[in-house]
Amino acid sequence: MIRNKGFTLIELLVVIVVIGVLAGVGIYYFRGLFIRQRLEESKNEVIAFYQRTNKYATTDGKDYKIEVDRQNEFLRCMKASAAATTKDSLGLRQGLDLEHSGGATITFTVNADGTVDDDDNEREFTITDSEIGKTIEFYISPLGIMEVKVK
Repeated sequence: MIRNKGFTLIELLVVIVVIGVLAGVGIYYFRGLFIRQRLEESKNEVIAFYQRTNKYATTDGKDYKIEVDRQNEFLRCMKASAAATTKDSLGLRQGLDLEHSGGATITFTVNADGTVDDDDNEREFTITDSEIGKTIEFYISPLGIMEVKVK
């Protein structure tokens, strides 16, 4: 009797189903990974933005203002003496929400000595990713130290 070497239809279907399940799990895992990465990158961008503004102030010897705009979801910095001219800005990535308990915008003044004054009695703001339910809280102390907590 001659035996054909090969796979049966059932064996092929089982392999295809296993590959499909593994692909589905992999796609779900990597999608969550990319979303978490988006939030982490935004956290790093806000920290770098604050550090750049602090460097502008201490290097130039002039006060700079940081404006956190909840409505348009961006941050910008400008010289305190020329508030109409933007020196640097940072927009949030798609899918992230900027929140704070102040009005539409809150403003910090980064002094030439590195200390920070809050113009609105508000020192905290958050960035939230509603897809994964994570929030990053930012707090700028009067000494000019930015504290970051991921929740």
